Amino acid sequence: MIHLSIRSGVPEMLSLDQFKSLPLDELAALWREYVAAMAELLPHARSDPGCPAVARVVQLAKEVRVVVSSLMAANPKNWSTLRAVKMDPGGAAPVMETPPPKWWRRVYRAMKLTSS
Repeated sequence: MIHLSIRSGVPEMLSLDQFKSLPLDELAALWREYVAAMAELLPHARSDPGCPAVARVVQLAKEVRVVVSSLMAANPKNWSTLRAVKMDPGGAAPVMETPPPKWWRRVYRAMKLTSS
């Protein structure tokens, strides 16, 4: 079971099968919720190491670690897709830059695929 306490303060338990079946946009939303919650708490935790924000940040970090490792194990394709689109399923995958033509000529020469 995967324990999530990020949503509306009510602990939520998901089985691995339930978690595996979450759509990409739901997984991305879950990631963003964890990141936003921790980002909000970190300034408080840094300014007062004894405040309750520290314990909450630690709890959220542990939960998100389980979320990510579960996603990597249960649904590596979705994990790879989310990483490629930077956790934004509405975004596009990064485009590889095309090397200049002279680069290809050097490659062909190195592989002895051309006589020039």
